[in-house]
Parts: sequence; C-alpha cells; structure tokens
Amino acid sequence: MGLLVNYNIRRLKEFYSLTHFVETGTFKGKSICDILELDFISYSTVEIIPTWYQQAGTRFFLYPNVKCYLGDSVETLPEMLEPIPDNEHILFWLDAHLINEYTPENSEVENIEEVNIFPLKRELTVILENRDVVNDVFICDDVRMYLNMPFESPLPDKSSRCYSDIYNFIISKFSETHFVAVDLRYDGSFIMLPKKFFNNIL
Repeated sequence: MGLLVNYNIRRLKEFYSLTHFVETGTFKGKSICDILELDFISYSTVEIIPTWYQQAGTRFFLYPNVKCYLGDSVETLPEMLEPIPDNEHILFWLDAHLINEYTPENSEVENIEEVNIFPLKRELTVILENRDVVNDVFICDDVRMYLNMPFESPLPDKSSRCYSDIYNFIISKFSETHFVAVDLRYDGSFIMLPKKFFNNIL
C-alpha cells in the first residue's frame, strides 16, 4: 500500500482546480487524514472490509464532508460519483486491493470474491461509464501488483501478482485526454494528468 503523501497533492489540487477526492480502499483512513487540511469540498471513500470501514467511520464522524462507504468499489462508485458535477474536478486515488502482506487472516477476507482482489480495471471502467473524466486526475497505486517492472519497492516473494492487460487498457482509454505515466517510485503507480490544462498554457 502506497502513501498519498508521497505525491504533491497540494500542487496537483491547485494546478488542476481539484475540488473533490474519491478513494477506493479506505483501509483505516490515513490517506484522507493526510489531506484534510487541503479543504476539498468532499471526500468519498469506499472499503470492502467491514472492520476497516467501521474504524474509518469512527475516525471521520465529526467531518460532514467525509463520506465512508462499505462495499465493493465497482458497485459503489456510481453512487459516490453521482453528486459530483462533471464541471467539478476530482482527484481519484485508486488503491483498492487485497494482498497477503496487508490482509488480515479472518472470515471478512475469506468471504471476498477473487474478482475483488485486483479491481483496478473494473474500477476505471465504471468511472468512465459514469463520468466525463477529461478534467480529473488519477493516481492508481500499487502498480507493482500488475506490472513486472523495476519498482523501488518490489512485491514480497509470497505476494500475488495480477497478470492483466491493465497497461494497454489504460493507454487505450486515457491517452487521448490524459498524459499517462508509470511512476517506479515506492510501490509503483499509474498517474493520469489531463492534457487540456497543458493545451491552455502552451
């Protein structure tokens, strides 16, 4: 699991006029805690593990602009996106996954379907189906689970990797509207930045 503080979120927020934060994979709520001071209009996050959802809900109980959801991120994202107008810009932090080194050994995890262990492609698909993302910024964490590249923090030997076509999928869906990069630092990430902002200053 990567850390949102590894990225200059304040600068991204200012440059791309980001007003909302949408996260998949709440865990215990650290990512939102790290950027609460940036005053996004809304913070929305979804977690599939009930225990972690409850911990985050307690943590943010006094923050009316933070909404925690429990469930499958793919099924929940349409509800999370529905209140946000297309002309208001979102920072997406997509970090939903289950992997050996983070996952508690309990019945909450055992009951999760295999398709939800690596949901990134399905998450991106449902976002594109429910929103015009031309103004939105994406950071997709833990790409080391999808790509065999020299990441700064490689996967532990016993951890699972999803051998998918995620790179080609992202290029095919985002290259017209976004600059797409693979960041090899830390646990690896896909970063997608809107091209239209650069067109406006060139």
